[in-house]
Amino acid sequence: MGSEPVAPPSVAGPPPVFSKVIDVSDSETTSDEDSQSRGGRPRVEVDTEAVREDLEAGMSIRAAAKKHGISRRTLRRRLGL
Repeated sequence: MGSEPVAPPSVAGPPPVFSKVIDVSDSETTSDEDSQSRGGRPRVEVDTEAVREDLEAGMSIRAAAKKHGISRRTLRRRLGL
């Protein structure tokens, strides 16, 4: 009395092949300025000498980062700490 489930019709043939290739080697937008850009957010300017002077004067990393408007992580990376 119950009917058996019917399988959906199958699609005949192989899957589609994408043959369009985009050549970007001769792009007109490439320039010296673009090749130097790393993408993403621009780097923050940090006066590393002033930061070093603050740290040598006894200022904490947290206070120096706050004073110069950068994160503690950025301060450590730029100074190699």
